[in-house]
Amino acid sequence: QTFTYTGNCSDGYKGNLCAACDGFAFRDSEFECLECQSTGFSIFRLLLTLLLFLAMVGFVVRSTLINCVNGKGLHSVYLRIFINHMQVLGLISRLDIKWDVPVNYVTSAISSVSNVQAATFSYDCVVQDAFPDTPLYFAKLILVATTPLILIIPTVIALNIYVLFRPDGVKLLRDIKVAMIVILFLVHPEQSRFLLASLSCRDLGDGDTYLVEDPDIVCWRGTHLKFVLFVTVPAMVVWTFGVPMLGMYRVWKHRKELDDRAVREKLGFLYNGYENRTWYWEMVVLLRKMVLVALSLSYSGISVSMLVLLGFLVLIVSFHFQFKYEPYLDDEADTMEHRSLLVASVTLFFGLFFLADSVHKTVDWLVFFVILIVNLYFLTYFIKEMYVAIKNSLRDKNPKLYMKICLFSRKSKEEYMAATRERANSASKIEKERSATVGGGDFQLSEVVALKENRTGTHTDSKEDELPDISEEEDEILQVGSINVVEKQEKKVEFKRKNFLGFFMVEENGKTSNKTEDPHNV
Repeated sequence: QTFTYTGNCSDGYKGNLCAACDGFAFRDSEFECLECQSTGFSIFRLLLTLLLFLAMVGFVVRSTLINCVNGKGLHSVYLRIFINHMQVLGLISRLDIKWDVPVNYVTSAISSVSNVQAATFSYDCVVQDAFPDTPLYFAKLILVATTPLILIIPTVIALNIYVLFRPDGVKLLRDIKVAMIVILFLVHPEQSRFLLASLSCRDLGDGDTYLVEDPDIVCWRGTHLKFVLFVTVPAMVVWTFGVPMLGMYRVWKHRKELDDRAVREKLGFLYNGYENRTWYWEMVVLLRKMVLVALSLSYSGISVSMLVLLGFLVLIVSFHFQFKYEPYLDDEADTMEHRSLLVASVTLFFGLFFLADSVHKTVDWLVFFVILIVNLYFLTYFIKEMYVAIKNSLRDKNPKLYMKICLFSRKSKEEYMAATRERANSASKIEKERSATVGGGDFQLSEVVALKENRTGTHTDSKEDELPDISEEEDEILQVGSINVVEKQEKKVEFKRKNFLGFFMVEENGKTSNKTEDPHNV
């Protein structure tokens, strides 16, 4: 006999707890059944979602590589913080809190935007049409378990096509590796949640336990047990735990070479923006999201209020350690992470009001405005900082394009040009002074002495110590100037050293001899 809690289901619903959709329909994030469109429209929507996802992956990959290779630009770091923030808010919105209207509109919007891959997982209509004889939940479980592979294949194809049009400066294998890391970063929370949900069951009163996501499926026997053993467990071992731990192991292995260009190109996304002492912080962020993923599921014997309080505790502890260690290189990035955790904590805290049996309408509206204001504040703050970071990056990379896009009035353009010329003149003056110092006789004599002492083993100081220091103000002028004076200066110094080494004094039978009549005339 089949056990059911059908009761009096509304039209379009069926099964235990009326949780299944009747007919050709799908269930949205609010467990409401919506009628499927035509197969062609569903496939078009899926392809459009895939294209948008690939576009985001391409933007993140490009921003990451630019930041990792050149060490410039904070926009990729800010974007990663914002994605983490939206993922956390999405997990908070999935807690079993009865968000009242109008708060429900805010949480629904957050849930829709938070996970870029959420729409990709909403392929119920396509799955039903392609696999009519396979239970919907198990077909989705297979697709979710293979989602990284499904997304990596079109990414590799897109990168190969990109190489055909832009072959210069493109390293295909490197870009594919970075793209794989970015894809796993984007899909990890939602994929992990779906896999863990296949283990979440509850008792309906007949002695058996039923899957929370699909109450028509009996847990831990028959088909469910087979899918858990051969789909869920391997996928969690590989994607949920294996790949992140492997990535962190590789970063740990190269922890003393984090500033090396080759290492930054391959693994920079995992530690880019962090200080070398906190190279592991991305794993801390991932662990925080994994705990929230686990808390966003329903469990037998654990109340929703306990799960919410535990989630609030996780955010408070995360805020404490973030404030204590300040892992980011840039202070503004630390500030953004502080405010992200604070906004998430406030959102979850006010969710506690809806765990009461009844909430007054005034309180309902008050909570709505608080949640709305704090989230809009962080969104505005992120947009402002992102704009400044992109503008500064554009100014350093392409001053002409910066003038056309960011400077609107004639006066502002003239002021910018005047300031640029002044910085360039100051930088040129500093360059000449350094060139005169490097090319002077004092430097050459000290080079001779240093080389002689190094060869006899009496002195091991680096020749870099002989170069005059640059003040912070001068260094800022060199970096901001429209010409890359630092790079030119390094090449000049290296050129002079190579030429000067050809005339250095060398030892012969314990004595020194000079290859030139006058060491000052190099």
